[in-house]
Amino acid sequence: MRFLNQYESFAATILRVAAGAILLAHGVPKLLNIAGFADFMATLPWSPRPLHWIVAISVISIEVLGGLALVTGIRARTAGFLAGIMYLLIALLMHSGQFFLMFNLNSTDQQSYFEFPFLLGVACLAVSFLGPGRVRIRVRDWD
Repeated sequence: MRFLNQYESFAATILRVAAGAILLAHGVPKLLNIAGFADFMATLPWSPRPLHWIVAISVISIEVLGGLALVTGIRARTAGFLAGIMYLLIALLMHSGQFFLMFNLNSTDQQSYFEFPFLLGVACLAVSFLGPGRVRIRVRDWD
């Protein structure tokens, strides 16, 4: 598999674009129904009213603007860091009860409740450490 060594500089780009596309896929539906998402956030114990609007707008902003930043490569390190921290917090705050389900001892598919946000958070943090990769949109004074 040595022939793949010549493409190793594209790994960060592939990871960045995939993570950004997933963030956009989660953020755009929330953006189209901000009130419904804010109402959902109000049901969570760590996001009481009136803080639920601040939390909802923050999550939507990180997912949509961060997703766009990751896909384009503009400010990818900042977007990856913010999205990574947010998704690790989501995994811990909202899905920590399903942590032991990831070992799939009861042959269900519930392990993804913890695994998905955890993996996306780690992928976004990896982008923040690796940088935007070889292929990206370059904006003067923004990188």
